[in-house]
Amino acid sequence: MSTKKAELPADGSAEAVKKKPVMMIAVIGVVLLAIIGTFLVTKQVAAKGKAGVVKKHVEHGPVITLDEFLVNLADSSGDHFLKVTVGVELNKEKGVSEEGMKEKTALVRDAIVTSLSTQTREDVSTMKGRDKLKDEMKKRINDELGDDLICGVYFTNFVTQ
Repeated sequence: MSTKKAELPADGSAEAVKKKPVMMIAVIGVVLLAIIGTFLVTKQVAAKGKAGVVKKHVEHGPVITLDEFLVNLADSSGDHFLKVTVGVELNKEKGVSEEGMKEKTALVRDAIVTSLSTQTREDVSTMKGRDKLKDEMKKRINDELGDDLICGVYFTNFVTQ
């Protein structure tokens, strides 16, 4: 029977062999703790950031959808047009009703046609341009009505050619 002796490290200590796995486990544990700590801190910072933002409950008023608009755009070539359906949101805080707006429909439509016909195809080809147009329409309508009766303008159909 031959007896094999366990190979020992060069320094000849059995303790050095036992320390390697313990060191590996300790290093892995420290790395895992660092990852978990970073995750938890990041999550808390994100939660605090969201807690500072208070969402305001918006109570929307009724939306009146107007008949379709078809206008020539203000392009120099003169051969482009815009076909759009617009909805206007009434300002609930002002107490304006759909019935009360019916008699003002001509004023609202005129303000919209005026706003639309000053646009070029390039103006309305981007979302930024359309948002700017909505703001202009809202301002023009409210100026025409003499009060902030309209609080939103929405496109429900939008085609340029």
